[in-house]
Amino acid sequence: MLLVDTMGHLASIYSIARVAIIGGSWEAVGGHNPFEAAVWGIPIIYGPFMEQLGCRMLERSGQAQRLGHAWAELPAALADSLARSRLPAPCCPDSAAATWHAWQRWGIAPADAHLAE
Repeated sequence: MLLVDTMGHLASIYSIARVAIIGGSWEAVGGHNPFEAAVWGIPIIYGPFMEQLGCRMLERSGQAQRLGHAWAELPAALADSLARSRLPAPCCPDSAAATWHAWQRWGIAPADAHLAE
């Protein structure tokens, strides 16, 4: 387990992860960016307050799981996620690129947006 409390490092750290538990989603703050993890094809777990665009698509695909308010659900969800295999995913150098590629992968990239080169 690795707990990260810095900005700009998650996209590369997710590349070696087997599962991602996304913070900011067990309290009413909307959750952090799950697409930095999604682009790597790893299972994702987050709490009931996740409000990021495209999360319902991640849930329907089976890549993400939304848990309720009880932390007691986490051990079983984590064991299930670790048992699943990784999906093929592109390599992304940073969080902006990871998010952009994930948005494209899930078909939710805003039509008028573009990734700065």
